[in-house]
Amino acid sequence: ELALVLGHEVSHLILGHSSEKNVVEMMLKTVEVLLLSMDPTSGLLSLALVPGLAVLRNAIAAGYSRETEQEADELGIKLAAKACY
Repeated sequence: ELALVLGHEVSHLILGHSSEKNVVEMMLKTVEVLLLSMDPTSGLLSLALVPGLAVLRNAIAAGYSRETEQEADELGIKLAAKACY
């Protein structure tokens, strides 16, 4: 079981998931800042939009996360098998 967990975590490093995740999060936050900077109501509209944008950002990140977890699972199993576990 430990070999599978280690294989899974090493797979994230091999596949570059942490750097991809950072890029996606940075893009989403940049879009959020741009949208909020165009607020013509001096911040009132921003107060209403921030919770919705946070939910949207988390939903997008969650969908992306499921995909990367599945990729890491598949490669982790292969790595553990090659190590005879």
